[in-house]
Amino acid sequence: MELYLFRHAESEMNIHPELITGRMNEISLSDDGIDQALKLGRYLSDNNIIPNIVYVSPALRTIQTARIAVDNMGLANIDLVEDPRLQEMDQGKWSGRSRKEVYIESVLHDMEVRGKYFKAPFGESMHEVGERMYDFISSINDTNRVFIFSHSMAIKCLVGFMRKSSREEIYTSKVANASSTLLVKENDSLMLVYVGKDFIDISKL
Repeated sequence: MELYLFRHAESEMNIHPELITGRMNEISLSDDGIDQALKLGRYLSDNNIIPNIVYVSPALRTIQTARIAVDNMGLANIDLVEDPRLQEMDQGKWSGRSRKEVYIESVLHDMEVRGKYFKAPFGESMHEVGERMYDFISSINDTNRVFIFSHSMAIKCLVGFMRKSSREEIYTSKVANASSTLLVKENDSLMLVYVGKDFIDISKL
């Protein structure tokens, strides 16, 4: 079984990197994000990468990315199956706040000490996110090809959970908007084929 994990296309919050996004499930795609989703669908269709089932997080930006992409593949009748385990890391009280305001010296020190078990007030740790993402992946028993539309940190935490990575390794890994991470599942075995592969040239948008 092939599992394609896609990060959503560019959202309205992604154009404000100075802010902490977290879940904020009501955020929609930007104009460039819509174009990215269209191009992603075109690439997948042109290369005959066709899903048997499509899963999405409950966030508007992942639902929009999936719907635009699969519609552009000529798959308008395919249902999107929502699962809360695919949500972005919950940043708790930090969601929507300025990074400069939040990441003061004492917080950065606490992050270094706690590593991937650190979490924002009322939020989640990298380890917790990786654990729930892995739980979702392990629960899939569909055959052939699965599309999963999720989020940057959620995907990075899943990969880090599988690789037993450190907080720094998870944080600095790259998963661009509309990129793909491929896993192959055979029986109870999971193998990472690649992480954060760009199918489209975003610079040409």
